[in-house]
Amino acid sequence: MQTLDSYLSSLQDWCEEALLRGLDQLSLDELEALEQRAGKAEAWQLAYLAELLRQTAQAGRAARLGGRLSGSSVPNVPNVPNAPGVPSDQYDGESALADAFCMLSQYVLLAREQGEARSDDSEPEEAGATE
Repeated sequence: MQTLDSYLSSLQDWCEEALLRGLDQLSLDELEALEQRAGKAEAWQLAYLAELLRQTAQAGRAARLGGRLSGSSVPNVPNVPNAPGVPSDQYDGESALADAFCMLSQYVLLAREQGEARSDDSEPEEAGATE
């Protein structure tokens, strides 16, 4: 059985590999695998991670197939004054993919760091250690 840390580690490895290759190189098979990983995230009761995985897969399909995303299926992009605007209700698949991928990779990175911090806290102190 896969541990949560190994699951998050495999997601982090995939994120790093995808970033190095370029998001435009994602295959439809990889996007399908993200959907399957979302099911595993739900099994771990990580609903937000599952949502991020599905958003990334959906945005990836739109980018690969030249489509557009609309509505709640895309990450919320805040309006920044004096910056080129992105319509809040619709934007192209490549932008949606980049946004979803960044959110996913940052979530995985933070989850792994938090898990490592928890495991460090749970290690017993060395005998004779004083403060």
